Amino acid sequence: WMSLAGAMGGHTVVSKLILLFGTDEQKQKYLPRMATGELRATMALTEPGGGSDLQAMRTSARRDGGEYVINGSKTWISNARRSDL
Repeated sequence: WMSLAGAMGGHTVVSKLILLFGTDEQKQKYLPRMATGELRATMALTEPGGGSDLQAMRTSARRDGGEYVINGSKTWISNARRSDL
């Protein structure tokens, strides 16, 4: 089981990113449910070979028309078992 601090840390980072960079639609859709705990967020940073060293990340996202194509690998995804986002 993940500690409360670990679970809340990832959840808080994701909510802050939505607050700062999300569209109005995303803010209205996710933030109220995240605040009540109805919706839990996942954070995936750790990569094989790089651990949690953010400067060593190899995962990339590129725009392809109206979508993003994401390439990479992740391990130890925080809150993954109980996440909806």
